[in-house]
Amino acid sequence: MRCLNEYRLRATYSAVAEVVYGSRSNAHNVNRLLGRPRPLSSWIVFLHGTPSAFHKKEDLHPDLEHYDHVIDSGTELKALLIAYQLGIGRNQ
Repeated sequence: MRCLNEYRLRATYSAVAEVVYGSRSNAHNVNRLLGRPRPLSSWIVFLHGTPSAFHKKEDLHPDLEHYDHVIDSGTELKALLIAYQLGIGRNQ
């Protein structure tokens, strides 16, 4: 989530499940990992770009719609995680 927050990008539950569990079909398990709704967890969204219905307005990050792009593949999310670890393109 820190990576998504740093780049101001959203990723779908399916993309996160693909990275964490190795399968998009485990997207329903991602909410357990996120814990309570808060601005940092609002970067994980449904395919249409909105976070879980459990998020109240105060739980949403103010920059949530900074970019239109939503990451929907584990491959793209893994590439972003590698860039984040290497410090590429980060807001320093």
